[in-house]
Amino acid sequence: MRSKVACALALLIVGNLAVPAGASIRTGAVIKGTVTDAVTGKPFPAGYTVGVDVFETGTLARTRVWIGDPAGKYQITGLPAGQYKVRFRVWDGSDRLIRYRWHNNRPTFAAATAVTVGTGATVTINGSLSTFAGAAVSGKVTERGTGLPLGASGCIFVELFEASGISMGVLNGVEPDGTWRLLGKAPAGSWAALAGYWKFVGGCEQGPTHLDTWRGGASGYPLHPDDASADPVTFATAKRFTVVAGTPLGNINLSMPPAPTCRGKTPTIFGTTLADNIVGTSGRDIISGLAGDDTIKGLGGNDLLCGDEGNDRLYGGPGVDVADGGPGSNDICVAETVFRCES
Repeated sequence: MRSKVACALALLIVGNLAVPAGASIRTGAVIKGTVTDAVTGKPFPAGYTVGVDVFETGTLARTRVWIGDPAGKYQITGLPAGQYKVRFRVWDGSDRLIRYRWHNNRPTFAAATAVTVGTGATVTINGSLSTFAGAAVSGKVTERGTGLPLGASGCIFVELFEASGISMGVLNGVEPDGTWRLLGKAPAGSWAALAGYWKFVGGCEQGPTHLDTWRGGASGYPLHPDDASADPVTFATAKRFTVVAGTPLGNINLSMPPAPTCRGKTPTIFGTTLADNIVGTSGRDIISGLAGDDTIKGLGGNDLLCGDEGNDRLYGGPGVDVADGGPGSNDICVAETVFRCES
């Protein structure tokens, strides 16, 4: 049975297919072309999902379209002048990723050929997509501290990222016994894995119950603020693994810590297990800094600030605020009510 995450991904793709090949996102330069199957020489058949992503090479800002044109044509408009790299992805009717190629049939962002687009120019980039050399990837997701399998809720996913920090774009669901398997295969090369909590799935809205976690690296929430690229600071802590073509790779295991509360309340803002500088909103915030020597500042509202581990600095705003320094030995708190603060 497909997980909530896998089903939600399928719905997301279907919902985006309504974008026609010639739709205008905004005025500006244009990248357009035709996507075909290199094996057959024809567009991919009905029932397959074909996506085209254009990444600005410096910022990794992305513009995306889903191809709904039976002839395989796409058009991305409104691009500022600059350098871009173009990615093509194809899913079959079972949501398995069967093509993952960058412009000129390159396997990764780093290897892809950059395209220079002038102001108001139109550039044609066609994709004749060959199969890629890769392998199946699998592992388990467990709760840190207890070792219990995660996945029964249907809210946990695993996602893979290229060495550049760009997401493969596949949310792989986790089975009740904690097992996850890549939907399709990963291209050969260096990858990182993130276990995440997706609160935008029905029944998961009250979460997170567990923190997003890089394999071998930092935890926090959210560590994947958009569906295109990773948070660069925490991504740098992730342990990489290598996919060898034709050799299935198992034991890509991840351990997610339970999401903490802040004096019994569910935080509205989480930090990371690194040192953070967190600023609240103009409303009421409940902020948990997690590990690391954090600086947390409230703005408007009656805020609840929790430093957790590390030596933290907690500063309330104009509201009536509560600050709890946590188990650190040198916490500084400025608020109307303070707990466990050394100064």
